[in-house]
Amino acid sequence: MIFLITLFTLMYLIVSYTSIYHLQLNILNILRIILGLGYCFFIFTSVMHIPGNMKFWITLLAICLLMNIEIAAYKHKFNDSKAKRILDIFSLVIALMVIVIIAIYI
Repeated sequence: MIFLITLFTLMYLIVSYTSIYHLQLNILNILRIILGLGYCFFIFTSVMHIPGNMKFWITLLAICLLMNIEIAAYKHKFNDSKAKRILDIFSLVIALMVIVIIAIYI
């Protein structure tokens, strides 16, 4: 399961940064949003068996990753390079946190 979550996270990050920084196509923007929502749903359904509130915190981290990438897309539109760099680092850290926390609890 950790392998699938890692692959889905990498796929989401690659599609997101390709659609933001390299190819500004409407179809890729729509795919980025659909993949983000699918990623949050996949994370939520894969951690349903974890007891307590930790499953909601992990899902909240996935939602934060989705929002962080969408904010990075917004900042790229206005060419704010400092904010883009900080948001990219936060996106990688949040993705790593999701993977590590799920690996600990599964």
